[in-house]
This record gives sequence, C-alpha cells and structure tokens, in this order.
Amino acid sequence: MHFTRFVLSCSLAAAVLAACGGTATPPAPPSSAPAAPASKPVASASAKPAAAPDASGKVIASAAGSGPKVRAGLSVATTFDYLPGYAGIDWGTYKAAGVDVELSTFNGDAFLAQAMAAGSEDIGMHSAVGVSNAIAKGSPVKIVAQLNASPAFMGVIAGPDVRTVDDLKGKAVGCTSAGAFTCFLIAKLSQSKGWNGNDALKPTFLGGFDTELAGLKTKQVAAFIWTHDQGTQVEGDKSGKWLMDFGALLPQFPFETIAAQEKFIQSNPDALRKFLEGYFKAQAMLFQDAARTKELAKKYIGLGPDAVQASLDADKSILSPDGRIDDKGMANVADGLVELKLTPERIDPTKLYTTQFTPVKV
Repeated sequence: MHFTRFVLSCSLAAAVLAACGGTATPPAPPSSAPAAPASKPVASASAKPAAAPDASGKVIASAAGSGPKVRAGLSVATTFDYLPGYAGIDWGTYKAAGVDVELSTFNGDAFLAQAMAAGSEDIGMHSAVGVSNAIAKGSPVKIVAQLNASPAFMGVIAGPDVRTVDDLKGKAVGCTSAGAFTCFLIAKLSQSKGWNGNDALKPTFLGGFDTELAGLKTKQVAAFIWTHDQGTQVEGDKSGKWLMDFGALLPQFPFETIAAQEKFIQSNPDALRKFLEGYFKAQAMLFQDAARTKELAKKYIGLGPDAVQASLDADKSILSPDGRIDDKGMANVADGLVELKLTPERIDPTKLYTTQFTPVKV
C-alpha cells in the first residue's frame, strides 16, 4: 500500500527551519542528497522492499490493518540505534501492539523537526539536543521516551591520514544539519580541547551518512560525527577510522529520544502507547536473534555482519529497555542549549518532556 505525503511550501519550510536553529534557507547538502524533507513512497511491508533508504525523506509504509495510523519519522536513516523503527514493521511488533505505522526518514534533526512542527509527522526519533532546540523555539512537541543516557555510541569518524584528535584542529568536520546533535558534539569537542577562533572545528552540514562519507573521501571534511556501527563499517573497508566516542565527554547527557506532537499526545495517547510498546519490543528482539538482526540491518541500513555484531555488543548496555527519562540528563540538555547559544536563556527542562508514557512495558 502506498501513501500520499504532504510537501511543505517553501515559505513554511523557511519559517519552521528558522525555528529549529537553522537559517531561513538551510545549508544545502551536496547535490546527491535532497535539501528538503519531501517524501515519496518506497515500499509497503507486504511488498518486496526497495533498497535501503538514503535519508532523503522516503517513506516505508506498514501493511494496512485495523489499528490507528501513526506517522513516525527517523532523523537519519542509517544508524543502528533506530533499527527498531524498521524492525517494528518487518517483524510485526507494531501490528501486534495494535497500531499501523508509516515510517519516514530525513536528512537530520532540523528537517524532521520541520515536518513535526508542520504536522506531517506524529512521532519522531530525534537527538535530544535537536528536538529540545526545536521545542525551546516554540515547536509543539514533547519528548516521550529516552533511548540512551549518553552519546557513548556516537563518535568521530576521520580520514585515514588523521592520526589523533589533535590533528583535526581548525579543520572542517561534517554534521547532519544546523541545530543537530552532531553539530553540538563538534562544538563540545572544540571546547574540551580549548580550540577557539580559527583553531575551532568548523561544522559542515552534509546530511545523511552517504553524503558525510562522500565528503570524507573527497576531503571536503577531515572527519564527521556518526555512530559506532558505521564507524566499524568504515574501518572495515579502510575508508576511514573510528577516532573516539563521546561517552566520557558527556556521561549523563541523553543522546537519542522519541518525541511526539502535543496534539497527538492529547488526542491519541493510546496510539502513542501502542507505538512505544511496538518499538521497544522490536528493540528487545534485536538482541535475541543476531542472525535475523544482521539480515534486517543489511536490508535497511547497509551494515555488514561484523559492524552489526559490534553494534549489538556495544548497544546492549547503552540502549534503554523501557524509555525511562532521566531528569538530570534532560537538565544537562537544557544547559547545553544555552552553552552553545542555541537558545538565549535556559528553558525549564520539564517543559521538554513528559513521563506519562514511561517506563514502557513490553
């Protein structure tokens, strides 16, 4: 089954993106990646799947059923931590929970936040910083679940000629979009090294993983920020190296979250609970059958078996089993928004989230 997707007008896109920490006209990704979150159908769960999404706003639609319809978006398509989003469709956990999910992928936090603010997505898997920045600027969204407690799975993927972090001083480093968590991490790394002015790392907005890697290979950037799964993959094909992770730098700082429109929270709380049940059930199943998980990861995010196994080993102790939200961690996110000048004053962190849907029981 295919679905028709709403495409934002240029004027609305400009207004909303400005509210998400970007400029009225966002920095354009390379020509190989679309600069807007326009969506088009890719496949239904009952049809033969298309190739892995490339973070361009494509849609994967669940098979039709009798449950309520939920539109959910991933801020990026190719990261292991969001694999439960795909698994919920392929493995039927959403349908078992009683909800039909239409899943979309985007080119970064700013583009997903744009779609959420415009009402074309009900639920989004964002970085904590990216969605909190949008909320602080007026987006009618709240975090409803936390996927991990720190960015230990996030790190720096550098070119083969980069030996240490110090070699990156003053260099261009790739991130997904303005206001995204990947850009936040670049600024935090510069800060931790005492790099200012010309010595500071230079964020370069490149969109999804494929365009980030292309930028690394063409030396548009000296490194980029991504997750450990793709770092393992890049090391395996010798196109780059995993240089460091951010767990020690930000030990109590939520990395990824699930957020929902306030209107959806108020009007469809039961559908939201069912979505979360299906998502976290699919997440638990990732660790129960490694062979099956490797097949799913290859199909949707292009990971080889070694990279998947490394991700399973790393994520087992990192991913939250029930979405519980850490009050102190969210307070640190609110502080981070001010620290990086994303917001002029500190937002009350309790305005960023609601705990009415967690812990999730699966």
